[in-house]
Amino acid sequence: MIYNPDVGTFGNVYCRFTILYAGLIFTIATMPLWLAYIIPDTIAIVNGIVLLIFSLTWLCIAYNALSNFYLLQKGPIPTIESIETTRKRKFKHVIIVPCYLDPVDVLFDCLGTLMMQENVENLLVVVAFELKTPDVLLKQATVKAAFENKFGHLLITTHEVLRDKEIPGGCSNKNYALHQAYAFLKQYNLIKDCSVTLTTCDTDTLFHPMYFNTLESVYNNDNPHMGEKPKMCVYQPPLFYNWDLDQRPFFNRITGIMRSMMMMGGLISFNLNPMSLFSYPLELGLLAGFVNPRYGVDDIIAKVRWMCATNETVPVCLLPVPCISGPTIGTTFMEEVCVYVYGCVYIRY
Repeated sequence: MIYNPDVGTFGNVYCRFTILYAGLIFTIATMPLWLAYIIPDTIAIVNGIVLLIFSLTWLCIAYNALSNFYLLQKGPIPTIESIETTRKRKFKHVIIVPCYLDPVDVLFDCLGTLMMQENVENLLVVVAFELKTPDVLLKQATVKAAFENKFGHLLITTHEVLRDKEIPGGCSNKNYALHQAYAFLKQYNLIKDCSVTLTTCDTDTLFHPMYFNTLESVYNNDNPHMGEKPKMCVYQPPLFYNWDLDQRPFFNRITGIMRSMMMMGGLISFNLNPMSLFSYPLELGLLAGFVNPRYGVDDIIAKVRWMCATNETVPVCLLPVPCISGPTIGTTFMEEVCVYVYGCVYIRY
């Protein structure tokens, strides 16, 4: 397998697509105000057209979400070509579970759902701590004592940010953990005669008990012939942000529902980008040098990196198995303000 090391550099701090996107949203949101001075006689028509476009877009997203929700009820059906491959192919699944400020009980809930998988012997679980994690040694010892013999393999990594090559955040932590996992696979020759998938998630992810069975079925359908280059794609399960959602304030519940619909009807259906929890072949990770450690989160930038590395479209494919993710905003209005204004990311569960 081809392995491309990370040779990137830091990007321009001021010239970023996120800033351009924020400017676009601001321009559209304030359009009724400044257009009223430019075209006062036709502003109502323009506003009506803009509202119509947004309404049709949301109707399309809602229709796609319902269609994908229907596919969740069916599950993947093995194709005739993949039946023989299903009997022969062996899998090794690498799961990166990052942890920084999250409470240990949240981490344990996530790891507990991995213990519920049918073939836990196929799992290489990597619990990725940051060096600056509070009580990191105690947390590592607690995780090791509780889960040491519960999976096929368990790795506990500690990432120290290299300021000349990385920035603090989920990307650099996951990138380090992925490199450690790949080195472990090579050291113990666990890649031979196996199809390897990489899965990254958030600490507050709850896996469906059939997650990796479903992933294997979809992978076999997409790659029915043994020994060939796998389909370069990313498998995205629908996420439902309903961890204790009944205990959240109304704006949190609304955001959770809208994010779930946007994922099923927008991100997946329009091949935009993966989010939070997703899986992909090891070969794709190697071609891209895994995750860009100079970004904060790996959702959008991951797909951009994959497409640049492969020089082809990398589709976001529906993995028809629902998973649960915790709300990413505060439990009160003041915590919500804290998250967006002061950058506090610690959420109480």
